[in-house]
Amino acid sequence: MFAKTCEVFELIKPFIRRTPLLKGDSDEGIVYFKMENLQFTGSFKLRGALSKVLTLSKEEKRGLITTASTGNHGLACISAFKESKVSGVIYLPGNVSQYKLAKLKALVGESGVKVVGKDTAESEAVARSDAAKANGCYISPYNDTTVASGQGTIGLEVIEQLKLEGVAPDNVYIPVGGGGLITGIASTIKALYPDCRIVGCSPENSPCLELSVKAGRVLREGEFKNDDTYSSGTAGGIDDDSFTVEACSFLVDEWIQVSEKEIKEGVRFMFDKFKQVVEGAAGCGVAGYTREVVSGGASGGVSVVVCCGGNVDAKLFAKMIS
Repeated sequence: MFAKTCEVFELIKPFIRRTPLLKGDSDEGIVYFKMENLQFTGSFKLRGALSKVLTLSKEEKRGLITTASTGNHGLACISAFKESKVSGVIYLPGNVSQYKLAKLKALVGESGVKVVGKDTAESEAVARSDAAKANGCYISPYNDTTVASGQGTIGLEVIEQLKLEGVAPDNVYIPVGGGGLITGIASTIKALYPDCRIVGCSPENSPCLELSVKAGRVLREGEFKNDDTYSSGTAGGIDDDSFTVEACSFLVDEWIQVSEKEIKEGVRFMFDKFKQVVEGAAGCGVAGYTREVVSGGASGGVSVVVCCGGNVDAKLFAKMIS
C-alpha cells in the first residue's frame, strides 16, 4: 500500500491542504497534533475520496458513481466529484435529518441525492447494487485499498513535517472507525519506521474494529457494544469483507478504548490549548494519548496524534467543552 500512497499523493496534492502539525507540551516526550480538521471539507476523508475518484477508469466514470454517507465521507465525495468533473450520487437513508438532506441537496442538487432505505445499511446496499448494475463504482468510506492509500498521505506529510523538526515518530495515535484511516497511515509510517508504535483509539461505546481484529473475524450487530457516542464518526459496524480487519491485525500495535468523558476532555483540550474545533472522533485520538501519559503507559519519545476532523454541530461542541 505504501507505493500506492506515494503514487496517489502526487495526484491529490493540487486539491488538498497540507494540514499543520501543532506541537504541544507533554510530561512524556514530545507530542504533535496533525490537524485534519483544517482540511478542505473539514476532515481527512477528502484525501481518500480524491484518491479513488481521480483513479477511476474511463468506463467507471461513464457508469454510475455512488456512495452512501450522511457525514464527512459524503462531503468529501461531493468535493472529489467536482474537482474531477464527474457526476456522482450520494445515497441517504430515510432517517437522515432534514438539515443534512437540505445541506447536501444545496451542494449537489436534487439529482445528486437519492433517499432510500430505512437506515444507512440499507441505503449503502442499494448504492452498491445500483452502481454495479450501471457498470459504475461504489466508493466505500474505508473498505477500499485506494481510499485507504489516500488517507495514508497523512503519514507522508507527518514524516516530512517531523523531519523539518529534526525528529522521527515513535508513537502515532489514530482514531478508529472502519479502519481506512489507521490502515493507510500505519502502512505508510511502518514502511519507513517499522518500529514506530501504532495505537488505535476507539470509543468504549462502539469498538467494532478492535474487537473484530481480536476475534479474527468481523463481528455482527449484537456482538459488540454499539451505543451512542460523541465519536459518531467512528461508530457502527463494518463490512463483512472489510480488508481492514486483517490489515490492522499486523499494523496496529496497541488498542485503547476511551470513555465518553475522556472524549469530551480530548475535545476540550484541543480548544483550550490550541483554540481548535475538533469533532468527537478526533477527541478519541487525543484521549488515547492522554490516557497513556496519565497511566505511564506511553513509551516516551515523539508522539503524533491525528485529529481527524472538525465537522461538529455548534450545540454538540458546546456540550463537549462545557
